[in-house]
Amino acid sequence: MDESPEARVAALRVWSPEAAEEFRRLAAEFGVELDYTPGSLAEVERLIAENFSGRGGKVKRKWRDLSGATGAYVTEVLLRNLGGEWAWQPEWEVGGIRLPSGTFTAPLAKSKKRYEDGPADEFVSYYRALEEVETEASG
Repeated sequence: MDESPEARVAALRVWSPEAAEEFRRLAAEFGVELDYTPGSLAEVERLIAENFSGRGGKVKRKWRDLSGATGAYVTEVLLRNLGGEWAWQPEWEVGGIRLPSGTFTAPLAKSKKRYEDGPADEFVSYYRALEEVETEASG
């Protein structure tokens, strides 16, 4: 039986911080320290490029299961630095973050795209674009 959107969001709210911490621990095993700051997203990109990617910058198939945990880390960076909360987007039928401005974004989907499509979908620009939206909305 399918869960309701509310139940899915509630599950994501619990799962995300735990998965983000798991990703942080994995990164530390590769010598990369992550601290949930926007600047740490460049370290996430370096970790992916140097350890998980092959030629052309695409993530090797054996590492693609990490996209969820990576997305959870990106989610936590967004929540801690821009604010917002987990929400459901009925149009796309996906859980994600509703930022204080009302902007909806889906970091888990973004991470999956990053892992499948390569560095053109990197996280630093993603964060900066959302940060700009939030700055414009509050100013």
